[in-house]
Amino acid sequence: YMKKGLSFVIISIAFLLFTSLGKRESSSFKTGKYVVKGQTYTTYIERFDNYQTEYTPENGLKIKSKISWETDCYYSIGDYEVLENPDNDHFSYIEGGTTVYFEIIKVKKNSIITLARNFKNSEPIGKIIYHRQ
Repeated sequence: YMKKGLSFVIISIAFLLFTSLGKRESSSFKTGKYVVKGQTYTTYIERFDNYQTEYTPENGLKIKSKISWETDCYYSIGDYEVLENPDNDHFSYIEGGTTVYFEIIKVKKNSIITLARNFKNSEPIGKIIYHRQ
């Protein structure tokens, strides 16, 4: 009986250490400089406490958006402001005031993998990998 109790305590401590380390790691991605490489575009992101800027050299688009952290692994981005748009392109998510919800599902040393959603509890619309610069 003592052996079972001790192994439960060890497993519990290991679980707590693992989950707290994971949270600390994902929270380190709240600010900093990142690169997201898409199929046709590469976007450079600079993230601050409550906003971020995104720059895509291929089309010259630079936007600023508000970032709201619900937890260390859940955040949303909205309230977009176009800073530069030399081609005068139209982007429905910017003009429509869309909020996109993100969940960090994997943390690596220099990158995170997120799932993006249109609504808080909807099915994911895509997977985005942020690489730390």
